[in-house]
Parts: sequence; structure tokens; C-alpha cells
Amino acid sequence: MRARPAPVPSSIGIGVIAFLLLGTPIGAVAQETEELPVTLNADSYQFDRQARIITARGHVVLSVRDVTVRADALVADLQTGMVTAEGSVQLDVAGQSVAAEMLTFNLSTRVGTLFNARTEYHSPLILGSVRLRAEKLEGDLARFVTIRKGFTTTCEEPDPVAYATADELQVYPNDKVVGRHVSLWVAGHRLFGTVLHHFSPRAPRREHLPSHRLR
Repeated sequence: MRARPAPVPSSIGIGVIAFLLLGTPIGAVAQETEELPVTLNADSYQFDRQARIITARGHVVLSVRDVTVRADALVADLQTGMVTAEGSVQLDVAGQSVAAEMLTFNLSTRVGTLFNARTEYHSPLILGSVRLRAEKLEGDLARFVTIRKGFTTTCEEPDPVAYATADELQVYPNDKVVGRHVSLWVAGHRLFGTVLHHFSPRAPRREHLPSHRLR
């Protein structure tokens, strides 16, 4: 019986990727440099030269400057800069890391959407780390993020003593947080909730927008 050739793991370095991308604009990214510092590592991949689409599977790692996407499977459209990934997804952008089940991310605008996301947020304005989970997290991690069906705590998981939930949180890193339908829970008991709450750690005191206690 003729032996089948073993699959060859793909490790695409800067030289190969530069060859694939040279002359292929990806929005603002391509306008800044003629040769994009892009690397892609995967167990296997396919490249559609006509559509300019890369499909990669197995331990995928795609890096562009300070953006790195890890996933089980990934599709990158080199014409639009849109990346779609799923399975054990991790997005690293400018020092911030977010894990998720699925992701869409635009390399040009740096705006993405992550589903069933998990992350830890660190800030000189906050003692310790803030653990955050969300059904949907979207935006530019360095500038503005909207969180849908969010859960946050500074306690150790998986059974934190105190935590907060919100239908929506708008987070401006190192500036302010605006929450809608926010509830505070301690030891499994809901203490209170507000329809709208605004907190700014930079302000000399906490700012409150008109809110209503929920029953």
C-alpha cells in the first residue's frame, strides 16, 4: 500500500505573506506601508488568489502589528481587511486581551465584535483587576467598547461574592463607564438596580445620571 504523504504544517512568515499582500490594499493599513508586517501560522491553509481570501485551520495565529488573533479556524479577506474567526478565539490588541467563542475584526478600522467574550481589565485608576464577561462585545478595545448582557466582578471566580450585571455597558478606557439596567449582587442576593448609571473614576466624585430603583 502506498503511504500517504504526511500533512505539512504551514508556517507562513513575513516573506510569503508580503508576497501575497504586496499590492493588495487593506484600507488604511496598506496606505501606511508597502510591505505589511503580517505573519500567519496554521496547521493548514488555502489561499484564493482571485478573491484574495485566506482560509486557515488548526492552531491559527494571525498577527498584524500590535493585533494578534488566535483561533481554531480563521478566514481573512485581504481586500476588505475583515477577519472572521471561531473556536478558542483570543484577540490581543495594544496590550488588551479578550477570549471569545467567535470574532469578526476589521484590520483597517480596528473595530471588532466578539461573542461570549471574557477578559480582565487593568487600570491605574482601579485597584486590582476587573473580570468581565459579555454575550457580545463590540468596538475598538483601545478607545470605546459596548458590552451587551455584561457581567463584571473584582472577586475571584467562579463564585464571586459580589458582582454586577448590566443589559448594556459603554466603556471608555481610563475615562468613564455608562451602564443601562445595572444590578448589584452580593452573595447571590440582588441589592439594587438602576435604569441608567454613569461612573467616571477621573471625576472628583461619582456622577449620577437620573436613575430609578428597580424592584
